[in-house]
Amino acid sequence: MKIATLRTASGLRPAVQLSTGEFLDLAIASEQKLLTEPVTSTTDLLDDAGAQHKAVKALIEDVETDKGGVKGRLSEAKALAPADTTSLAPPVMPRFIFSTGSAYRDHMEEMKVELPKEPAGFQKTVNSVIGPFDAIQIPATSPDMIDFESEFSCVFSRPCHNVSQDEAMAYVGGYTMINDVSDRLEAAAWIESLRGVGTHKESCDLNSRNILRKQFPTFCPVGPVVTTKDEIPDPHAVNIGSRLNGKQMQSANTDNLIFRLAHVISYFSQWFIFQPGDILTTGSPSGVGFAHNPPIFMKDGDVLETFAEGIGTMRNPVVGPGKA
Repeated sequence: MKIATLRTASGLRPAVQLSTGEFLDLAIASEQKLLTEPVTSTTDLLDDAGAQHKAVKALIEDVETDKGGVKGRLSEAKALAPADTTSLAPPVMPRFIFSTGSAYRDHMEEMKVELPKEPAGFQKTVNSVIGPFDAIQIPATSPDMIDFESEFSCVFSRPCHNVSQDEAMAYVGGYTMINDVSDRLEAAAWIESLRGVGTHKESCDLNSRNILRKQFPTFCPVGPVVTTKDEIPDPHAVNIGSRLNGKQMQSANTDNLIFRLAHVISYFSQWFIFQPGDILTTGSPSGVGFAHNPPIFMKDGDVLETFAEGIGTMRNPVVGPGKA
């Protein structure tokens, strides 16, 4: 199941994407009495044991086979929206986003820093979240070094706290992509501090400011869909990447992750209670703009694409300061 949120004139509406690429508006399906369980939020669909998930899965099967002419009925009710004319909001609106850092072996090598002993990460503010086709706004306060980080991410289906690695994957409802857009103004100094240059205090101060530079509004595109975990049985065998203006920047497979996803979930769940709809990213692979020689940063008029097999492609235009 591919879960999406439609942005319509009457507000945000939960939806699923069909094999044809069309989006099925679940609010209209419910109005047409075609759902045995009403769906008020995409978060309702993340738990594969839940009544809403089962009801929507059954409806998808009926639509795909046109059982009893249900597809024509939905089409007449304007419940089927073509992919190329549909406005999408983020597929889920998380309460909490936790971003794993220093996660891919190849990325650590390109940054020339040692592999971490345990997962590392930071909170990404939900105020930075935008949809899969919304504009990334370059901040006026720091316009010159805005970078991209394509990140495969898991979405939780139920509350998750202090779980073992053996239990961890049972709390995952599906997978999506984010782009951890980052201002690299102080990144060079921070990376030097990771290599042992400077004092511990200087390293901590630089790390704190580096994280703050990831929190600007629009710095977290999410989507285009959440694909439920039954359709991605192995999260460590997924091709992901990014393109800037059509040119490949990042290309990786999640088998290059330093820590398996179950390890990362278990580790961070010691402290956090992840709720349904919350997102945990797995970090960025190599190929970020900062690591190119010379560096490649985003500017007004660029288009950033973030993609993963089984999930799809986000296409976010980049706009300069003051060009909302």
